[in-house]
Amino acid sequence: MVNTYVYSVFGQGRGNKHRTNPRIAKYRNRWLTSLFRDGEIEAVVALGSLADSAWTAWKETPEGQAVDPKYRKITHPTQPQASGGGSAATRAMVANWNEALQEFHPLTRPDRSRPLRLYGDAFRAGEKLPIPAEDLPAGTPDWMRLNDGWADRPGTGLKKRATITVTVPREFLP
Repeated sequence: MVNTYVYSVFGQGRGNKHRTNPRIAKYRNRWLTSLFRDGEIEAVVALGSLADSAWTAWKETPEGQAVDPKYRKITHPTQPQASGGGSAATRAMVANWNEALQEFHPLTRPDRSRPLRLYGDAFRAGEKLPIPAEDLPAGTPDWMRLNDGWADRPGTGLKKRATITVTVPREFLP
């Protein structure tokens, strides 16, 4: 997994500001070139338009032109919440993901062979997995990686950008 930027950006506008930054692209392209060196990657999924732009730009390089994995841009997982679209936006997102899964399945050399299981209209129990502890800073409490909905960004515009409300789930309170 390679992120479009070294650090996550809040809001499409901030990401768009750096979409064509040559220094960022050069750094990211080194990662992509290295990942594809062994020829083991069969499929690439771009989560959203920024990732799609990054992939498209790298594919124009000599290194990018030398590989041809299956490719699909899908809806970014934060889009339903960011758009305020609620359950309708989630249904559209998982439908988009299901189309991509069907295009990719089966892979020629999967890590593990298993039947294709598509998403329903919403996430079922067990489909929103905890964030692996090693993907978070040391000392992060378990509830931050195990539970969903503990953080909110109330407001709009700059207020939303500057505000985060954290609510510790009751079961983790002393």
